[in-house]
Amino acid sequence: MSKIVINWQPGVTKINNMILEDIEALDQKGFYLLMGGLPYKSKITYERIKPIYLGASFNQSIRDDLLGYPDKNECVKQFMDAYYKIDLLFVCGILEQPTAKEIRSNNIQKTKLKLIKQIHLSCNELPTKANNNLEIEHTGMYNPLNKNRERI
Repeated sequence: MSKIVINWQPGVTKINNMILEDIEALDQKGFYLLMGGLPYKSKITYERIKPIYLGASFNQSIRDDLLGYPDKNECVKQFMDAYYKIDLLFVCGILEQPTAKEIRSNNIQKTKLKLIKQIHLSCNELPTKANNNLEIEHTGMYNPLNKNRERI
């Protein structure tokens, strides 16, 4: 059985602020989770965070792959239009084991499909089957991946 370890970076970031943020993980290769979040009264934190799309960026940096959202993906754009009071947020997941340099491209796709099946994201096509020979371990800030999260 193959084991993949993904370290989800702390904190969620508003996608509009991404270019200004000095987040080291943005300049690496890995996974990213797009989420809709309702700004809390302070407008610094968010409540009712809903994961909507999981992406994998292994040919370029996560920062480069995130450029153009929400318009880059029609489903994400429609979600944001429907819930106009929410902000589009993201969190980065960096591979710890194997590293981005070591992982084979077919394992990237298998990992992405298994994550999509586990999380039930509205803007990713639900795979018909996921690889049961793949174990995914999450480290870091992975609360948005939990099934018992609050719904928007």
